[in-house]
Amino acid sequence: MDRGKLGTVKKKNGGETLVEAIISFALVLIVLLSVTTMVRASISINRTAGERMAGLETEMSAIEEDGGPAASDTANGSVAVEFLGERIEVPVVIKTEGDLTYFAPIPGGLTP
Repeated sequence: MDRGKLGTVKKKNGGETLVEAIISFALVLIVLLSVTTMVRASISINRTAGERMAGLETEMSAIEEDGGPAASDTANGSVAVEFLGERIEVPVVIKTEGDLTYFAPIPGGLTP
């Protein structure tokens, strides 16, 4: 028998040390904080977009209720359309409703 091997203790590498557990916990915490920050930013962006969309819908409703220009209105702009090689100038009234700027063609403004 070899008595030199009896006195040695074999070191086990299977378990975690306290330092490894703390480092693992810190890494998981950092990842969770990052995800939480991204989710909160996403919620904020969606809320802002919803508010802007509600405002645009209100302005669009006002435009629809406007009814457009009358034949007696004076054009303050024009839109050029090219169709089958022919250029057509359409007289329009340019209007603004809130943040929206739009144009409406004047009835009877086109002559054949």
